[in-house]
Amino acid sequence: MKRTILLFFAIAGILSCTENDTIPKTQVDPIIGTWQVQSIFEDGVDFATECNKKSTAKFSERGDLTLEMFSDRQPAIDSCFVDNEIGSWQNNDGIYEIKLDGDDWDWDDADVSIILSEDFNTLNFIDPEDTSNYIVFKKI
Repeated sequence: MKRTILLFFAIAGILSCTENDTIPKTQVDPIIGTWQVQSIFEDGVDFATECNKKSTAKFSERGDLTLEMFSDRQPAIDSCFVDNEIGSWQNNDGIYEIKLDGDDWDWDDADVSIILSEDFNTLNFIDPEDTSNYIVFKKI
């Protein structure tokens, strides 16, 4: 009899819980992680080199952004240089804003539109003043 009463209270307790009683799962922003350059388009032409494809963008949960952009400024010398930029990112209802701390890059002070693909596997850094120029990153 005691087991029946305990079982009844256990079932009643479980059934009385509502969705609001459960601990909410925090949803991780899909941009968080490391992304690597796949393509660099200018006027519809992909001119990314193997050197450029080493470039990465790292978005942290704290809102930090680290760019490691490789370029072969002097291809005849067969060298690959890196420019590092740090900054921050923010998601405002699906519209991403970035702020870069340095002044070495063309797209400082949130002058970049970031567009995530529907499956969250690729993102584009797009120059809002010239949408034919953009960089495609793939999540790694």
